[in-house]
Amino acid sequence: MKKVVFPVLYAAPIRYFLLLLQDNEIAFEKHENFVKSSFRNRTYVASPNGALRLTIPIKGGKSKHQKYFDLLIDNTQEWQKNHWQSLTTAYRSSAYFEYYEDDLYMFYHETANSLFEFNMKLFEWLIRQLDFDVNFTYTDVYNEEIEPDHRKQFKTPVSDSLPPYYQVFEKKTAFIPGLSIYDLLFNLGPEAHSYLKNACFIGKP
Repeated sequence: MKKVVFPVLYAAPIRYFLLLLQDNEIAFEKHENFVKSSFRNRTYVASPNGALRLTIPIKGGKSKHQKYFDLLIDNTQEWQKNHWQSLTTAYRSSAYFEYYEDDLYMFYHETANSLFEFNMKLFEWLIRQLDFDVNFTYTDVYNEEIEPDHRKQFKTPVSDSLPPYYQVFEKKTAFIPGLSIYDLLFNLGPEAHSYLKNACFIGKP
């Protein structure tokens, strides 16, 4: 069976996890150049004014051409404090934020240096909360032509047709598609797994 190549993202969109459910063998891309303006260092969460972008700053800024695996986080900016404040402001009133809060706290209060490693540790935590059984390895080299390939997806938010679920601010903003898996987890809790399973039967994302 061919392994499906996935990028390593920051608190990836819900659609990413739907794709994971459809593939039994995963290879995470470890040798690509950093893709600017993508979900590798940004994610979107709910806010009273709509989707709010959270970005992890990187050393060298956008102009520096680097291997993603070697990329360092710019901790001179208080991104962890700002992201945590945004998450608590957005989801404090959600049904399940407090259920995950203690575990998630460490990701935003312990210094993180490698963007790739931070994203992978967060991913591993997320799949445990979602009760996913994901078998994954890493690519050995970068191969532009490899298939199946999801590396070129997830550059910008998409307005998709996934089934709506309850969101904290939906009475004010209406349902916001394309948000981080955080949004699904904090609003549905343990039912997030069932939501994703059921969404797979509706059609491929």
